[in-house]
Amino acid sequence: MIFKFNKVTLYLTLILIMSSFSTYARSLEGQTIRVCDDGAEWPPYTYFLRENGVKTDKVVGFSVDVVNSILEGEYKAKVIYKLPPWKRCLRELAQGRYDLAMNSSYNKERAKTYTLTLPYYKVTPSYIFFKGDYPNNDDGPDIKKSSDFSKYIVCGLRGYNYEDFNMDVSIINSNASTFKQAFAKLRYKRCNLILARIEILRGFKFLDQDYLTGAFGYRQNPGSEASQFTMLISKESPYHDQLKSALDQGIQKLKDTGKLKKMLNRYLYD
Repeated sequence: MIFKFNKVTLYLTLILIMSSFSTYARSLEGQTIRVCDDGAEWPPYTYFLRENGVKTDKVVGFSVDVVNSILEGEYKAKVIYKLPPWKRCLRELAQGRYDLAMNSSYNKERAKTYTLTLPYYKVTPSYIFFKGDYPNNDDGPDIKKSSDFSKYIVCGLRGYNYEDFNMDVSIINSNASTFKQAFAKLRYKRCNLILARIEILRGFKFLDQDYLTGAFGYRQNPGSEASQFTMLISKESPYHDQLKSALDQGIQKLKDTGKLKKMLNRYLYD
């Protein structure tokens, strides 16, 4: 069968095809990509640089290095970082005011609302306790299975995702906005336990804070596995498709070449 097109139909078809290619082929070079993350900081992955003990406005960390390596290094884009409160970051990401959010664990709601990149690091779901509350037990509270958490007042941070902690998330008190507030509640017995990814607490050394002193102990949540962290792309971003392609390819390339591990080890072990 032979299809015949008149000149008007052919012209409109070509315009549609060209418009489609233009949309998907648009380069990231020279474009400004707006990135947000948690204002409470997420060291060593994202935090404000300290100079002589003074907090600056410069956002640094492993995740910043990864994004810069891919988007600025490979694609010559300009990246601007802002650290509002995490819930606002996610809300404005969904609205398209940001193109990308870093450092996100998976849950169904996020997967529905945003586009996820490939995971690029793992962290360990853990609980922290005040050793002074357990003078006769270095292992802290008696938690051997997920249901044991119901015996304690468990605290977390507002807006954080704890679905990968292998426990009933409905019992978590998430009124604290920062780890500083959460640890104060732990000391004053307004909490018995704090939930955290232990690598993050280690990273607070970059903020001149040490939460893992001799006063506190920690254990991995029973039955939990290391959580994979990803980035979230706004479905309202004009660069949605380009970001998904660029970041996935870039993350995979960094993994394959071993550069991703070296970049992370610089923060965790140097």
